Amino acid sequence: RVELCGRIVSCARLTSPYSHIACAWYSFKIQKRPAEGRGFYETLSSGSSGDLPFRLDDGTGSVLIQPAGAEIDVQPEVTSLGDGERAIEWVLPEGNMFFVLGVAQRRTAIGEELAVGVSNSDDVFIGSAPAMAR
Repeated sequence: RVELCGRIVSCARLTSPYSHIACAWYSFKIQKRPAEGRGFYETLSSGSSGDLPFRLDDGTGSVLIQPAGAEIDVQPEVTSLGDGERAIEWVLPEGNMFFVLGVAQRRTAIGEELAVGVSNSDDVFIGSAPAMAR
C-alpha cells in the first residue's frame, strides 16, 4: 500500500462533457426532476471517461494511476440542462493536487496492456488491489 500526493497530469487530453473542464478523468450522471417537481431526481443515464490512466507528479517524479475499481472522492460539478434535467459530474482537473491511496503494482506481473499515453518504461502503477480491479 502507498499514499501519494501530487498534481494530476493527463495521459490523454480529456474534457468533461458538461462542465467542459480539462481533466484526466471524469464520471457523470444525467438526472431529471419528476414532473410534479417533488421527490428525488431520476437518473436517466451515466458514463465516464473509462479506465484511462493518468499521472500523479509530486515534483520529484511521476507515477501512473490506474482508476479501474477506484473510489474517487471529489466534489461534484452540477450543470443545469433545462427542462428539469441536470448533469452531475465528478472531475479530476488537470494540474490539481490530489491524494491517492492504493497498491503499487507491476504491469508486467499482471499482464496489463499499454494504454494511450503510457510508455514501455511505465512498468509500475498505482491502482486498486488486483482482486478488486478484476
